[in-house]
Amino acid sequence: MNKVCPKCGSENVVRNGKSGGLQQFECKECARRFNARTGTILEGSKCGDDAWVELVRCMLEDKSLSEATERLRQIDGCDGLDWRTTWSMKLKVMQAAGTFKWPKLGGVVEFGLLYTKETQKGARKLESTLPDGMGERRARPWESTTELGECGPEFDRVAYAVDESGKCACRVVCGGERLVRELEEFVQERAGDVEIACTDANGPYRLAFKRLEIKHYVKPSWIGEGGDPWRRRWLNDNSDEKEYLELQRFGLVDRIENAGEVNVEEFLAFKKERGLSLDRAEAFSAELEKKLVSERTGVSSKYLDRYVSWAEYAWNKQVERGRGRITTRDARIVFEDFKDVPAVLTNRAAGDGRRRLGNEYVHRLFDWTQRMRKASGNPRFQFRGEDGVECGGVAELIDVAPIGVLKRVAQDIGADGVRDMKAAELRREIQPAVEEHPEILLSYLAYGARSRR
Repeated sequence: MNKVCPKCGSENVVRNGKSGGLQQFECKECARRFNARTGTILEGSKCGDDAWVELVRCMLEDKSLSEATERLRQIDGCDGLDWRTTWSMKLKVMQAAGTFKWPKLGGVVEFGLLYTKETQKGARKLESTLPDGMGERRARPWESTTELGECGPEFDRVAYAVDESGKCACRVVCGGERLVRELEEFVQERAGDVEIACTDANGPYRLAFKRLEIKHYVKPSWIGEGGDPWRRRWLNDNSDEKEYLELQRFGLVDRIENAGEVNVEEFLAFKKERGLSLDRAEAFSAELEKKLVSERTGVSSKYLDRYVSWAEYAWNKQVERGRGRITTRDARIVFEDFKDVPAVLTNRAAGDGRRRLGNEYVHRLFDWTQRMRKASGNPRFQFRGEDGVECGGVAELIDVAPIGVLKRVAQDIGADGVRDMKAAELRREIQPAVEEHPEILLSYLAYGARSRR
């Protein structure tokens, strides 16, 4: 209960009657009158604590806004509650969830990046996320295609991580050339002593962990389409180890990076011992996508930060509570967590939660996309997150390319002595040619093009 004067901070306060069912207080120092909700996210709300607890329960159960409004109307004092009031209350709860500080993740941590389409629901005038000359922002169905795909400005990005205990961390990040830096900050702020990081073949994550010098288990998402049969062949038929290593050099199978030279037997034994996989990350990604995509078909991207904060809070509370039926007691525990959270931002003053991409990156992505559409013969070609184009420019793209790809590109441009070149020499050798014709490297890195080679 708030018994400190919100104006002067004095604790010399006395009771001063009731108003609206709330105990009023008066400060003996400055004569300011206030109540237990003054200065919190509950200030000004005419709904009692029971209504807020019921709202929290609806949010934990992923009820729609209309369903939550109907349930709140059954509570005394909330007859005729408007859905806009429920929406305002929900935003405040999500805002409070964002202030909750969770312990840092550690040990074996699985990371991922979720791409969701940006929306401008409710906007009086649609703003194009594409630079001038690339097209106008028109109203579109959720299932419609975009101009530049998930690596472009028409998608939002959410970075997430899950450790061995099942606890998670997630935040909205900016794409493009700023993505690697933001992923580094995310890892440093939300993960403590990371022994091993596990991801798919996402280029920005690979570059971030390389710079942070963190041992990194990489499992490409396409492994079941190309790499997995080769791995089964090696395990079952004891095929040549060199063959498997060659697949690792081309990034076609799972591998360990930033750990020096590791032979196949050591790698497989280490992977089994530590239980390296992306199972926890995939389970959380499915839940996160359910909360963000299914609900946000009717919610603007400017509220994405708040939805992500709530998704993190609800998941971690579920891990602490254990799976099972959600009760009013569970909802009341959550309510006790946030009822005294200061109302730092109002819903109107919260600002736009979207992250803008730089024009330089978008123009480069547009150019590379056009080149790849011509080179692959696919007029609808679009880059995926694992293709590495969000690492930055050509230098960063070369930096994350597997050594087998570097050698193949060097051979394609007619370089001499490729067999004996080290990675650093290969990068210097191919950079001028890739600067002029990036498609000669992108055709190996882009899964959509590689699958046709």
